[in-house]
Amino acid sequence: MSTEVRNIQISFLIVNYNSSKVLIECIKNLKDISKKYSYEIIIGNNDKEFLKLKEEKVKMINNSKNLGFGKANNIIAGIAVGQVLIFVNPDTYSFNINFCDIIKSLKNGVGIVAPAIFNDKNEIEKWSYGKTISPLTIIINNIFKFKNFCYNNKNCSVGWVSGAVLCIKRQLFIEIGGFDNRFFLYYEDVDLCKRVLDSGLKIIKNDKFSVTHIGGSSMREKSMQKKYYYDSQYLYINKHYGKISANILRLLCKIKYGIW
Repeated sequence: MSTEVRNIQISFLIVNYNSSKVLIECIKNLKDISKKYSYEIIIGNNDKEFLKLKEEKVKMINNSKNLGFGKANNIIAGIAVGQVLIFVNPDTYSFNINFCDIIKSLKNGVGIVAPAIFNDKNEIEKWSYGKTISPLTIIINNIFKFKNFCYNNKNCSVGWVSGAVLCIKRQLFIEIGGFDNRFFLYYEDVDLCKRVLDSGLKIIKNDKFSVTHIGGSSMREKSMQKKYYYDSQYLYINKHYGKISANILRLLCKIKYGIW
């Protein structure tokens, strides 16, 4: 392995699906704010059509089909060499992030760091972080309105953060087994955070850093989006809290949303 490869600080990992138009802008944004760092950008393309980009420091892995978010990220993470992995959605932009501070903050018991995520109306994205998800919190969140319980704190310990922009040391990602390939879409980030917490490390949402996320640009069929969400929710609860809890929640979803 060359000295240049060994010294790469950051691997930006992007999974593309129906997002090629915003992907180019995302790459440009990352390059603009990463000039001080040694980095690489690796893209896992889940579109059927091959994607070619003639961009310096960008590697492309064409999967020829949609493998899902977690599995595609695991593939590109497997060839990454950066000390820190930063998972980035292609529909993110306006990065206000000091990557040197991100790298420094991944110590002293911190396993994952994420920025504050805003939507394109400059409002905090509602489901970008939260307390550890359990059967009880799911029921409560369906009854009461979601509250940003630590939004005013610049360095807040949380139960999970969104995979839209998520920073973790490569060695830790390897040690905990990466994303669970069984989650095709949704909850793969929540599950990863749960395993990091269970290992004794903290998840930090740091409002010193921010990013804008369009959201929903890759998923055009809302009925399919809802199915993926609740299938992943069932898998997560079954994995961490048992089949009885998962089946109770599935029944409640059936009653409220007509989904099974």
